Amino acid sequence: MTGHRIFSTPFAAVYPLYVEKAKRKGRTKEEVDRVICWLTGYDQAGLLHQIEQRSDFETFFARAPAMHPNSSLIKGVICGVRVEEVQDPLMQRIRKLDKLVDELAKGKTMEKIPFDNESYGLSQRCTNGGPCAMTALARDVAQYERWLRTKCKVIHKDLKYKHERMREDAFVFLRATYFRWARTIDKVCPDFSSAPRVLGVGDTHVENFGTWRDGEARLVWGVNDFDEAATMPYPYDLVRLLTSARLSSKVAGRPSKAADAVLMGYVSGLEAPGPVLLDQGAPWLRTLIDDLADKAKDFWAEVDKCKDAKPPPEVERWLRRSLPDDAVVRRFVALRKGSGGLGRPRYLAIAEWRGGQVLREAKAMVPSAWNWAHASGNAPSKFLSVALGKYRAPDPSFAMAHGFLLRREAPDAHKLDLAIAAKRGLGLPVLEAMGREIGSIHAAHGRVATIIEDLAQRDSGWLNAAAKLAKQAVEVDHQAWLKEQP
Repeated sequence: MTGHRIFSTPFAAVYPLYVEKAKRKGRTKEEVDRVICWLTGYDQAGLLHQIEQRSDFETFFARAPAMHPNSSLIKGVICGVRVEEVQDPLMQRIRKLDKLVDELAKGKTMEKIPFDNESYGLSQRCTNGGPCAMTALARDVAQYERWLRTKCKVIHKDLKYKHERMREDAFVFLRATYFRWARTIDKVCPDFSSAPRVLGVGDTHVENFGTWRDGEARLVWGVNDFDEAATMPYPYDLVRLLTSARLSSKVAGRPSKAADAVLMGYVSGLEAPGPVLLDQGAPWLRTLIDDLADKAKDFWAEVDKCKDAKPPPEVERWLRRSLPDDAVVRRFVALRKGSGGLGRPRYLAIAEWRGGQVLREAKAMVPSAWNWAHASGNAPSKFLSVALGKYRAPDPSFAMAHGFLLRREAPDAHKLDLAIAAKRGLGLPVLEAMGREIGSIHAAHGRVATIIEDLAQRDSGWLNAAAKLAKQAVEVDHQAWLKEQP
């Protein structure tokens, strides 16, 4: 083992010194434990285990579940050394811990230490006065966002807004936390982990369907966001779709009938895959889209409200090249939309071309959270692999470069109003159409016979039962988030 001798010093040998220092100033061992757990992500049992094992500092930090995302804000001088200027990563972590204990000993509570976690909305308040370690949920949020910062520039104010949106209701929470779903669904629904695997959508939910124009100018409806596409057991796309339907206030009807509709559509999509062309095969669905035609004014009004922004130079050049040759760019703006993608940079080029405005969007892309959750977080994005799949009629503007996805934006890119669909008695047909779309996507990967065989072996009601369990897990997480984010 190389490096400073403190690296090989047992953490258990220094821990009593931290406690003694705090007690001399009237603080407690429990408060010391709290700052250590805040910084490292250990819970009380994990911290005690490291002490009992006499792990050295190098091992102690190597095994830490997650350094708190706000640890980067810890600055100042400790032992004559300025923390933020320490070059060795391990030594800097040790100095940050020293600084935390020093601030505590000076009489500051966690809530008053300047680098506490308010700026990211991840405050860990104790209700019983004892040690306040990260919950499993908060730890997943911290770990995912720490990983995200290694994959793209993060817009912190948008990330904070995302945390606020996660409070709204369990449906919004589901949409905003695919990473949590990916981390936990194998435990919630263990029967599916060995099911046939396909390149799936990942973040399926009832709001992830919309319209676009294909290369032949046909109006197409289907899944329009593949940010979380990854190879996974096929049932998970169906379970997440049905879970979202259960959680959405816009989708009414008996859960068992909703599950039957999704499965019926899914099998139909597997057996006869193809796109949903609103002008040539789904007139009843087209009527729901037509109701949104008067929203073009709202679309342009929202564009006008966007704030000016400066994309990275290579992204700006790419956006300009994607526009018609004689288009005149009027401005670049920042977009804040969606739920799961909040925090990632998103830019819009607004240009004038032959009597009107045209738009191009560039969105920062990162590997799927499924890969993050399953220890393959460096795998490239599979967005285009699914979006341009064999049985799809894709948006021809899709392109990927410089870590960004480029696409056309226009007011004819609609989402269905699910409340109107339910009011007209079309809730179940819409769910069936959604299931069919997922079946068509899965069919492109050559495992139709294997999936059909697996479906035949499952008990009736399996999808409804799985969605019920998943819904309960999401609701538990949402309630936990409300408690952690008062």
